[in-house]
Amino acid sequence: MIQLGLLNGDDYQIRLLQAENNSSNEIEFQRSGGIIPTIYMALKDKYGQIVGSDFSSKVRVSVETTNLDSKQSLYSPILEGTLSFDIIGGIAQIQQISIVGNPGSSYKLIVTTDGIDLTKNSNKDKMNEKGTSNLDFDLKIELRECEIGEQFTAVGKCQKCEQSFSLVKMTSPGFCENCPSEKAICNGGAEIGPQPGFWRKSNQSKENACQDIKVFFALIVSMAILGIMITNVVYVLSLLLMYQDWLRFSQHVLFLLFS
Repeated sequence: MIQLGLLNGDDYQIRLLQAENNSSNEIEFQRSGGIIPTIYMALKDKYGQIVGSDFSSKVRVSVETTNLDSKQSLYSPILEGTLSFDIIGGIAQIQQISIVGNPGSSYKLIVTTDGIDLTKNSNKDKMNEKGTSNLDFDLKIELRECEIGEQFTAVGKCQKCEQSFSLVKMTSPGFCENCPSEKAICNGGAEIGPQPGFWRKSNQSKENACQDIKVFFALIVSMAILGIMITNVVYVLSLLLMYQDWLRFSQHVLFLLFS
C-alpha cells in the first residue's frame, strides 16, 4: 500500500507501546521484594495492528525515583533482575523483575522502547495530543504491607521467615524469631506447632509457645485440687455461719422463756 501511495511511511511509524494483559495499567497487592507478574508488551501502529516485522527493537523498564512523597522515600524504589528485553515479532515478554520499596506505597514503572521513532510527524502529533514529550508506557504498582509471618528487612523487603517464625505484623524493620526446635516445629512464616509431647496455648500465643504436656496436666491437677480445697473451705465457713445464727436464735429463745 505504501508503493501505491495510499499510505505514507509515517502511517507505519506511529507505534504505541501497549500492555496486552493489563488493561488497567496497574498491579495491585504486590509484595515488596517479590517478582512482578509477567507482562507482554506489543508495538502497535495507529490502526491497532501489531508490528510483527519488528525483531530488532528492545524494551527497557525503569522505576520513577523523582517527585516521591515522604512515605515513598522511606525506602527508595529499586528494580532487580534483567531490565532490557528483546522485541520478537512486535511483542516483548517482560519477566523475572522484582521491585523493592516502602511497603504500603505505590510506584510507577516506566517502559520505553527504541522501536518508536519520535522524529516522525505522526508520532509528534500523537505526543502533542497527549501533552507529553514521549510515548512511554506507565504502569502503577501498589505495594502491600508486610504480612504476619514476614520479616520487614532493612531495605524494605517483605520476606517470609524461613526456619524461624513471626506472629506479629511488622511495620518497620525487624527480625524473625528463632525456632525452639527442641519443642516446636516451624514451617516458616507464622506456621509453628508443638513437637510430640508438647502443647501450645493458642495459634496466636508467642511467649511460652510450647510447654511440656506434663506441666500442662500438673497445672490442671493443681487447679482441680485448689478448686476442691476452696469448695471445702466455703462449706466449712457456711457451717460456721449457720452455727453462729443458731447460737443467736437460741439465746433469743432463752431470753423470751426466762424474761
